[in-house]
Amino acid sequence: MKFLIKLALDGIIPSENASHPPSSSIGSVLSGCLRAVENLYNHSFLNRLSWPLGENIQKQKTKWMPIIKATTHIQNSDANFDLRGRSILCVGGQAKHYPIYSNLVEAAGGRLAIFYGDSNDSIEKLHKLLEKSDMVICPVDCVNHEAYFMVKRYCQCSGKQCALLDRSQTAVFKKGIEKLASMTTK
Repeated sequence: MKFLIKLALDGIIPSENASHPPSSSIGSVLSGCLRAVENLYNHSFLNRLSWPLGENIQKQKTKWMPIIKATTHIQNSDANFDLRGRSILCVGGQAKHYPIYSNLVEAAGGRLAIFYGDSNDSIEKLHKLLEKSDMVICPVDCVNHEAYFMVKRYCQCSGKQCALLDRSQTAVFKKGIEKLASMTTK
């Protein structure tokens, strides 16, 4: 449900396609309210940014980011995908999977940095990690809302490659890494 709410907030799923009974208008009202809240948040959020993107922040905005699911098929994927020494920032996910995430990224020739998003991590730290990383991967089922929106907006505005995962499972993470690796070859 969290994933659907985040997608509705981003406008990826139109409110009429959200999973609610067609006879009920509560779902469409909720989706409209969530979009209004996101618009207010974006307005105040973008005004607080101190990123070196200058006044071109709205001009560079990328609309599309891949959403990787367990059933997603990656074209031309093979076991030997290569990240070519790039650094990947993982925002969120389950801590028990972090060693496996790190092994997958290192096996693909990359370096992994992790933003846990717990009470010890600050949004300012996330901003610095986003600036230093080459690509971002974000499991949306285990990330706080502020970090999710910061990642999404930062990657949209900067053009940094990002893959959003619907789950934090290792198989989905591997598909996300494969997608990022395929993006580096283009």
